[in-house]
Amino acid sequence: MELKIISDKTNKMFARREVGFEADYSGKTLTKEEVKEAVCKKLGLNPSLSIVIKVEQVFGRQHCSGLVHSYENENDMKVELAHLTSRGKAKEEKGAAPAAEKK
Repeated sequence: MELKIISDKTNKMFARREVGFEADYSGKTLTKEEVKEAVCKKLGLNPSLSIVIKVEQVFGRQHCSGLVHSYENENDMKVELAHLTSRGKAKEEKGAAPAAEKK
């Protein structure tokens, strides 16, 4: 995957970084988790304090663009919509519960 950062703005009112990106890739469509990991790795951000707001796929091409918000602490993340902050957490909890029961 080739990731390009288009914009990186600091929004002082909401205490967050707003990162716009474009990505060219091969194979299957990128998931939001893959995008979040790539952006956080490139900019040195904490993945647990970052939220993928949107990923827009270009039809017929292996290219996407989108927006990621990154915060300094969990308290500042309360301004985000609940469905955005809970994304991926249900999968983690479901995946962790059976592993705990097997032990």
